[in-house]
Amino acid sequence: MLRDEDIALVRDSVTMKQIAEMYGYRVTRSGFMSCPFHGKDEHPSMKVYDGNKGFHCFVCHKGGDIIDFVRKHDNLDFQPAVRLIANHFGIPIADDGNTLSEADRKRIADRKAQREAAEKEQKANQERLKELGYKIQSMKRMQAEFKPLGSVWCGLQRRIEVHEQEWETLYEKCSK
Repeated sequence: MLRDEDIALVRDSVTMKQIAEMYGYRVTRSGFMSCPFHGKDEHPSMKVYDGNKGFHCFVCHKGGDIIDFVRKHDNLDFQPAVRLIANHFGIPIADDGNTLSEADRKRIADRKAQREAAEKEQKANQERLKELGYKIQSMKRMQAEFKPLGSVWCGLQRRIEVHEQEWETLYEKCSK
């Protein structure tokens, strides 16, 4: 019998994207994938939410968290699904009288903190990308109104180039 603490540990340790990738599904940068629960899905219709917030298909309306996905995908009961996730990702659970060591708890907490920090950085980078895109567009509109090679025009051109380089760097970082 699994304890509530074990179930929470599994849910906190694995993201929905990791579960989708465990089964070989490709999640787009915008967080969509083809739904495995209804017929042929030619256009990604399932949203995979950040972190462990779960999934939702906008066609068949199936949704839930990582455990629900594994249960539906492999036609498993609740506890076998939790065990499958724990085994696949090397999450020690205090099952059948075993208890987690302090080192295991620390390692799991560290992994969760790293994942959350990476997600936070990714979100900040995406916001910065959007902000830079708006800045570049605005500056190009302003530049179009000034006389070419005038001092304002040249200053804008240099700033646009700097922002475009920053945008390219962030875009490559976010695409990984």
